[in-house]
Amino acid sequence: MSKLKVKKCDNCKKKRNVVNEIHRICHQCYKAKTVTLSGNKVIDDFIKSTLSNYDYNYRKANLEFVPYNRFKDIEFVAEGGFSKIYKATWIDGPLSNKWNEEKQEFAR
Repeated sequence: MSKLKVKKCDNCKKKRNVVNEIHRICHQCYKAKTVTLSGNKVIDDFIKSTLSNYDYNYRKANLEFVPYNRFKDIEFVAEGGFSKIYKATWIDGPLSNKWNEEKQEFAR
């Protein structure tokens, strides 16, 4: 079994595992660059900042903006204070840490 090479990300300059030499940026920078934007500058900047500064070596959770049209089976749960709570099924599901060589993107 071969060890992964470690190089610096071209974008954030943090150490990253090199799975394929043609990939020049780390997983979190890739996700920050490919995030679907909400159209709200404050929210978009927050999402990009969170994804760029996230330490994937120590945590499992991820942050990704999901447009409303990517949910199905939306059901009202409760209302109170200043909000309404809904539950739904996310059609695409989250990105994984596995690279899809054929599609040249992270798998879901």
